[in-house]
Amino acid sequence: MLRTSIPLCSMLPLEYMQNISSETEELFQVEDLFAKFIKRGRPVAGIVVEPIQSEGGDNEASPYFFQELQRIARKVQIHS
Repeated sequence: MLRTSIPLCSMLPLEYMQNISSETEELFQVEDLFAKFIKRGRPVAGIVVEPIQSEGGDNEASPYFFQELQRIARKVQIHS
């Protein structure tokens, strides 16, 4: 099982583009990890997402983050 979290910048009151930049980096890492698992013959079966982290405040990822995560899931043939 792989566990990652909403990028730190998404949890801070930063400018929109800073959040998108951080989320994009996190998405690249997720996509890279999926590729590594698949290359080793261990396809990814699913993704579990906590859309709002409430520990320490209400921390939400952007719609962009979730749309891109869905795109990655489709690319590696994880279907909802």
